[in-house]
Amino acid sequence: MGIPPTYRTPHGLSDQLRTLIVGERSLVLGTINPDGSPHLTMVLFSLVDGDKVHIPTPHSTRKIKNIQDRPTVTALWTAGDGWVSCTGTATVVEGPNAQHHNAAVRDRLLTESGHATLGRFLAAHEDTTIEITPTTWLSWQFEPIVSWFDENGIDLDEHPGPSMKDL
Repeated sequence: MGIPPTYRTPHGLSDQLRTLIVGERSLVLGTINPDGSPHLTMVLFSLVDGDKVHIPTPHSTRKIKNIQDRPTVTALWTAGDGWVSCTGTATVVEGPNAQHHNAAVRDRLLTESGHATLGRFLAAHEDTTIEITPTTWLSWQFEPIVSWFDENGIDLDEHPGPSMKDL
């Protein structure tokens, strides 16, 4: 039977998906704990060199320890009306290169006021950068399933308003 076309996940990072990602401040980073369980954290990021991901973090975090021992990671973004993820290899960048990368992330995200407050805190604590080199990109967006509604006689204009409840 296979996966219905409306659920097939496009592979690769298109310009449209890149634009959605760059519009986000944070992502969920998944690393692998020593016992094999997932370790998930919400982190700030920048997309660089086309598709590499830079994540500032202190050197003492669980995610750094996990990456040093098991460098395969997954990053997940909420993007538009769906999601985008990448899986790849992470490396830990230290020293002046990390300081440069982390400053670039702060410059991308923080206002002048943010630099004077939160930026100073982050600069004092985030001394390493996680660099993800993606090998696989996946995504899902709501828009492609609209044709399924049409094919099955569902008129979205007859059902205005949100599909999901505010919780």
